[in-house]
Amino acid sequence: MSAFSLKMDIAENRFFNGETSPLFSRQQAQQARRFHQKIAGYQPTPLVALNELSALFG
Repeated sequence: MSAFSLKMDIAENRFFNGETSPLFSRQQAQQARRFHQKIAGYQPTPLVALNELSALFG
């Protein structure tokens, strides 16, 4: 059992229907990624292992 407790307030998104957004397609996301990759100094944000934090959650 975890000694860590977390209170969450969850709000239902009444607009979510499980469908992809017509306003932001996969093609647009790929275009945005390519744009940012061209910026000098761009580097993807590295992933970090959070083993101790995940252990707190159980």
